Amino acid sequence: MKGKKILWFGFLSILLLAFPLLAAGAEKTIGIGIVAPLTGSGAPWGTARVRTIQLEAEQYNAAGGITVEGQKYKIEVFSEDDKFSPSEAVTVTNKLIFKDNVRFIMTSEGSALVLAIVPITEVNKVITISSCFTPKALGPDLPYSFRAAPTMGETIGPLFKWIKEKRPEIRRAGLLGPNDESGWSINAEYLVGWKKIGFEVVSEDYYERNTNDFYPVLTRILKNQPDILMLSGGTGDLGLVMKQAKQMGFKGVGLTSAPHDPARFCKVSGKGAAEGFISPSAYIMPGRIQKWHDEFVGRWKEWDVMSVAYANYLDLIVAGIKKADSLDTTKVRDAMETMNFESRLYGPVKFGGKTRYGLAHQLLVPIFISQVKNCENEGLALVPALEPDPPPPGKK
Repeated sequence: MKGKKILWFGFLSILLLAFPLLAAGAEKTIGIGIVAPLTGSGAPWGTARVRTIQLEAEQYNAAGGITVEGQKYKIEVFSEDDKFSPSEAVTVTNKLIFKDNVRFIMTSEGSALVLAIVPITEVNKVITISSCFTPKALGPDLPYSFRAAPTMGETIGPLFKWIKEKRPEIRRAGLLGPNDESGWSINAEYLVGWKKIGFEVVSEDYYERNTNDFYPVLTRILKNQPDILMLSGGTGDLGLVMKQAKQMGFKGVGLTSAPHDPARFCKVSGKGAAEGFISPSAYIMPGRIQKWHDEFVGRWKEWDVMSVAYANYLDLIVAGIKKADSLDTTKVRDAMETMNFESRLYGPVKFGGKTRYGLAHQLLVPIFISQVKNCENEGLALVPALEPDPPPPGKK
């Protein structure tokens, strides 16, 4: 019995001696959540976003992590598939906040999905960075919500002005988008912006998500003889719309308000149907894209052009944390609103948009107008970053 006591005492002594070493070796982490479509038509966006943020997190960690109040933290990424469904977005957002203890979330592309989760993130003071298009995603009542991607408000005026000046044969527009907040808000912007330059909108239509047969709605649109189809939706949806429209004899061009991977677009639409398709994207400073390309391919063994759309997201959060020297999300939010930010791809950028949104939470970046040529993007014009106009009334 005495021998057992000695052994037990010795075991406890070893544990007590080892405990400080174990505690000292415990790694502090900052959780970064991603809510993105990883399946379905929106998967190209979601996959690119997860890979981009994961790569950047690994780069920060390899460099020693982030110092906050004198302590080192590593970044841990939690990604969830929202399946392009508002209800699923709510479910996975709750998981990230209440199970994974995440205080920073990169939210979905879909406007309806973002609007479904911001009531949860705002009340819990979770900072979000989105890329959805609805003006309702930002505002004085959403103080923890930011947006890193240029939206219709930042691109539509310069884009339509360029079309009027350089493509005068395009005057009659047919609008088509998903039958939810995303499609409603984008079509509202198309409608007001196109009429503002004196041109005609000949039809405004919507489709349900996961539609594969666009022939009926295209029949209604094409009978009005549009010169251009102004579209919104996932890459797969847009490619399928253009494929079926061309099969039905449409001779005009297509346009969308968000960047898309031209190779994936062509894979769905076919080369001929994709040719001349117009879209805006953020302008990348010369010389910076090659470095990012090499880093991305080095990690994932293949290139994804959509990754450039998400290269700011994690960097913005990290820059805000560093400036605040805190993980308190209110302090980080305040720091992000006023910080000078050097983007790894775009150069010096800042948050703005107070006139349009009521607070400066929209990242302003230069805009590049491009068209698809031989299944690659061909640059057409560069537009400097501008403060956006107030939004038009959207469909209720």
